[in-house]
Order: sequence, then structure tokens, then C-alpha cells
Amino acid sequence: MSTDNSQDITRDSTDQVSKAGKTVGKKLVQKGLEKASKWLKKLAMDLLKKVVVSILKAILAYIGPIGLLVIFGILIVAMLLEAVTDSDWYLKAGARSQAEIQADKEYEQKYRDLADASVAELDNVKANPDWITEMKKLSKPNWGIAAALARYNIIRQDQGITLPDPEEMYIGLKPTFEYKEITDDEKRIKTVRRCCTKDGCTTSTDIDKKTLPAHMVLTLVKTPFGETPIATVVKHYPGEIFEPDPPKEWEFIESHESGHCTITTYQQWDETSVDDRGVPVLNVDPEKFKAFLRSKGVKDEDFKLILELADQADEYFFKDQYNGNTGEGNYDDSIGNTDVPDVSMLDGWAWPVEKNRIVTSDYGGRWGTFHYGSDLGGSAAKGSRILAARNGVVLLAQFSSSYGNWVIVGHEGGMQTRYAHMTSFGVRVGQQVIAGQPIGIIGTTGQSTGTHLHFEVLKHGNKSPFIRSKYMEASYDPMMFIGALRAKR
Repeated sequence: MSTDNSQDITRDSTDQVSKAGKTVGKKLVQKGLEKASKWLKKLAMDLLKKVVVSILKAILAYIGPIGLLVIFGILIVAMLLEAVTDSDWYLKAGARSQAEIQADKEYEQKYRDLADASVAELDNVKANPDWITEMKKLSKPNWGIAAALARYNIIRQDQGITLPDPEEMYIGLKPTFEYKEITDDEKRIKTVRRCCTKDGCTTSTDIDKKTLPAHMVLTLVKTPFGETPIATVVKHYPGEIFEPDPPKEWEFIESHESGHCTITTYQQWDETSVDDRGVPVLNVDPEKFKAFLRSKGVKDEDFKLILELADQADEYFFKDQYNGNTGEGNYDDSIGNTDVPDVSMLDGWAWPVEKNRIVTSDYGGRWGTFHYGSDLGGSAAKGSRILAARNGVVLLAQFSSSYGNWVIVGHEGGMQTRYAHMTSFGVRVGQQVIAGQPIGIIGTTGQSTGTHLHFEVLKHGNKSPFIRSKYMEASYDPMMFIGALRAKR
């Protein structure tokens, strides 16, 4: 029994020594791992620091100190825009009371009211109500700019927040309007006299012409950043038609008897007015815009900040216009002066590529995105003339990095057709065009994979008649209007 005990004791001692050795070993290994881990962390941090410093040096060398400040400014703006809601003027993010929220909204409304008041006189222009609504949106001082200037002042303040007077923010922003006097509009009265006696009836017709009273027509909108010409057109009544010749129809006035005669009078008249078939392009001179911002104390490196703040404040702010993302385009006077070809017509529509009916890509989903037009012509149409698809007025003719040389034609009811990727165009803004008239040459300018005409039929949206297709009020499959013409030559 004692032998067993001594063996047990020996075994226990051995086990304890073994356990102690293992514990010590574990501790040594653990300490070693900790030291190694700390060393590796230090090494990684040193390496990361060197990489970051190297990247910053490379960036600094490439873009310079000002460029680096711009990047940091953009990051700060991004954080501010993420944290601050549209009407959070006191920059408290989600920590505002209901009273503060209401005060913010009332303050913001002052900017909106001032913007609306500055274009109120457009309500006196005789034009389609929808045209007036869109023209007011286009020409009124964008309240987002005034709001951006106010927020810029708030952000740049070192202590406290004082909301600027909205009237002060609008100084220099309000548009002015110019008119011309029309003195040669004409009215025609036709008198038809039919007299009957026992010997038979005779009919005579007299037309009396007289000049209508003079009236004023809007021709120019001036903003601090540029001028927007307003096209005028002579409308013929009855019927409000745009053809260059007086209408054949007459409007009945009255008929009365005089002796053996029946005397009936009719009228027709002309009226010069704004061309309300399309809202004109807003001409923005980016350099004038920058000069205006400088006059308000904005530093050059903060221009992008103003644009972002304005874009965030007002959904109608179209910042690409203020960035100067437009070009002159390749204008060729010889194109628009050519004779109008004999083309097939259907309900006032003409096929927009001369002597070619090929469709290379349809309207609808394509390559994971949506294709807002039809691609016509293809390589077989190289050098072909592009034709206006419908009577209208040219709203835009310029170069775009995406559309290349492109033209927008406005039509009645706010509809517009777009012609993109042309080699050159031969029409100018404000020019009247008729269906089938040459307006450009097919090409592959802009973001294009080959020769073709990208053709769109749209209705303008609320921001601007020149925004990207996906933001338009309505987009139509062009084949709804010209599809039946494909088989005709």
C-alpha cells in the first residue's frame, strides 16, 4: 500500500512539474507572440504611414497645394451635406426643436418668395400658360444660389450663426426683361354682299385691311450671368397657325339684311408674339457667374462648394449650366441653306435621315441602362443629311461631351425632338424649321460607338428643357411617330 502511495506521489509530482513546465512554456510563448504582434503592428503602422505620406506627396506634386485644399473642401462639403437637412439653417442636423424647424421653413420661404416676385411680370406675356410657367422657372434667380451664399456665410463664421438678410443675398441676382414694339400686325375684314332681285342674284366681296394697335413683345431676358433671347413669331388667326402666309379660313362676325341684300362679314388677323413652341436655352456665362460670386466674398477655391450647396437647396438648380459644360459645336452654314428634299410625310412627321430607313438600336432597355431614343442610319448612312422630323423652332444647337454636335427642335405642346452625334449642324437657335428641312450631317461625335443619328422624342421637364432625358417629363418611343414611315421612300 505504501508502495502504491509512493508511486502515486511520484506520479503526482511528475504531473505537477509537467503542468508547471507547460504553464511556463505557454506564458513564454504568449509573451513572445505579444511582442511579435506589437512589432508587426508597429511595422504595419510605419509602413502605412510611409505609404500615406508617399501618396499625399504624389498628389501634392500632381495637383498642388490648392488642389489638395479643394479635395479637403469637397470632403468637408460632403460631410456637411450628409449631416444637414435641406432646411436646417442652424446646422444642428437632427437636434432641432419643432419651433426651430418651423423657423427654418419660414426663413427659407423668404428666398422662394423673392425669386417668384422677380419674374412676376412674365404673367403679363401673352403666351401658352405652360410656356410662361417654364419660362419663369428658367429665368428667375435661382433661390438655391442665394441660399448657398447664405449657408456659405454661416459655414465660414468662426463664432455663432447669424442668418443673412435674404434681400441682401438677392442683390445682383434679379433678371431684367426687354421688349420690342410691334407696329405692323394687320387685321383683315371681308365683307360678302349677296343681293337678289327678280332678275337674279349677284355676289360681291370686299377685303378691308387695317393696322392693329401697337403692342409690346418680350424679346430678351437678362441675368447677371448672360442673356437669353426670346424668339418671336407671327401667328395667324383664326386657328393660331405659324405658316408664313395668312390662313384661308375666316372667322364669322355677323350677318344682316339690308333691302334685297344679305351682308355677311368675316375677319382674320395676325399677331406677333413670343414663340411658345419651346422654352429657350438659359445662357450662362461661367466667368460672369464666378465674378458675381467673388463680389459676394466667395473665394475661388470655394466655387464648387457654392454649386453643391445650391444644388442641394433647390431641385431646379441645373449646375452643369454654371460649370460651363457646353460648346460652340461645328456649324456649317451650307447645310441649312440647301433645298428641302421631297420626303414622305405622315401626320406632320418626316423620317429624320435622308434616303435611309435603317434602325440600329431601338428605344428601351439596353446594356443594363435605358436607351431614350432610336439609333438610325448606321454606317450605311455616312455623310447623309439629318432632317427635321417636324415643323418647329430650334431651341439648341451646340456641342456636348456626351451628345456630340446636337440640335433640339421645339414643337407645339412642349414636345421636342433631339438629334445627336452629328458631324455638323446647319441651324441656329431661334430658327424656324419645317419637316424635312436639312439641319445637319450624320456622324459619330460625342459618346458614340459608330456613325448614326441618336433621335429622341420628349416633353420637357421641370428643371430645364435641356436636362438629361431620364429627367424629362415624358419620353416617347420615336417609332410611335415615325415608325410607319420606315417602308416609305
